[in-house]
Amino acid sequence: MKKVLYFFLAGILVVSVFINFTLGSKLNVANSKIEEINSNTASLVERNIRQSIINAKELIETNSKESLFGLQRSVEDLTASFSQWQTLNQTDEMPNTIMQKGLTGIEALRNTVIHHLDGQYFTSGEQLADEDIAMLESFHENLNRLLLVYHNIEGRVTDLKNPESSDGGLIQIASNLEEISRLYRHSSTPNKHPEYIGTEIAVNSIKEKLPEFEDYEVKIKDQSVFMKDGVHYYQVNYLDKNELVYTVFVDAIDGVIRNIEYKRPLEGKQQMSSGTSRTIAKQFLKKFYAGDVQEEMLYIKNDSEVSSLYSFRFIPLKDETKILSDAYIINVCPHTGKVIKYYNEFNDSMDYAQKHNFSHEYIMENNFEDPDLMTYEGLVVVRSFKTRFRPTLTHSFKTTQKDQQLVLYYDVETGTLVHQMYDIYEQI
Repeated sequence: MKKVLYFFLAGILVVSVFINFTLGSKLNVANSKIEEINSNTASLVERNIRQSIINAKELIETNSKESLFGLQRSVEDLTASFSQWQTLNQTDEMPNTIMQKGLTGIEALRNTVIHHLDGQYFTSGEQLADEDIAMLESFHENLNRLLLVYHNIEGRVTDLKNPESSDGGLIQIASNLEEISRLYRHSSTPNKHPEYIGTEIAVNSIKEKLPEFEDYEVKIKDQSVFMKDGVHYYQVNYLDKNELVYTVFVDAIDGVIRNIEYKRPLEGKQQMSSGTSRTIAKQFLKKFYAGDVQEEMLYIKNDSEVSSLYSFRFIPLKDETKILSDAYIINVCPHTGKVIKYYNEFNDSMDYAQKHNFSHEYIMENNFEDPDLMTYEGLVVVRSFKTRFRPTLTHSFKTTQKDQQLVLYYDVETGTLVHQMYDIYEQI
């Protein structure tokens, strides 16, 4: 009996050794294949960086559509290969946050080239503007630096799973790429920061317009300037015993209030009429603007009655021209009579170029398959990314798309589409 048990245990041991040897061999083969894939992917990243450098330089020099498409392909390939490289060198338990930050910067580069630069290039008649070239030169410089960073990290990417490891300069390059993209897309002075006022001056400008905020505690978020669609602003929070009451965005260039949001829960049972709510909104508008306006209204009904509101849009007028870029939006809660939101992006668009090269009849005949479906809405001043956030006089046309009112704005000087938006307001 003992001999049988002995041979049984010995057999189990032999089988176990054999299985472990087989699994070990397979694991070694698998690891070898992973290392090979990792090496090939790293080489692909390097090749795509080099190709993007070449294509960026070629686009700057030739200004050709083919060069633009070539750069778009190479940055798309670079993003895909770097993403794969990151995936190969991290686990769910140990994410590679350093490489993730690098990928975020590269994705910013891709989005800028594929979406934003593409739009500007074709809006400008397949030409690079000075602002486009300046952005491309900055990207070209940082891609060269990225190539140096690649050589610093290519042999130790697994070490980067430790956030304390040296990143070889990757995080700095990623931050540079993000900043270049942000300044190109959102700055009112493309590719650079304008001169900013200090936070103390910004807070004082709020006090001048809204003295009723004086009793609240003031907290400025991050002490940093935020940037979106040509507006540079500080975020200032107003608190009452640690409870957030208002959030205010104040322009970091000239101290003008751009946004006010009431943050406390709304309570009230009365139902004010649209006329009474309109009077409240117009009275509030006087704090900021006293000129002629076109008045528009939207009623937003929510499931919770107390959260329903009237939204009023006041568009400044200059003769027969609407200054849409300087519109004031004021939301009033009809149950409390409180202004719960105020919004204004610009207030200096009255001085705009008035060179008319294209009539609205010409634009309608040459841009729309069925002009009968378009309604001409007159002259409107807009500011958008495609106008580099400069005040631009346009012909406006309204049509219906997916059961919604879509308005298209064509530059009167160039005849190109520079802005479009769904219009949900009704003129009063």
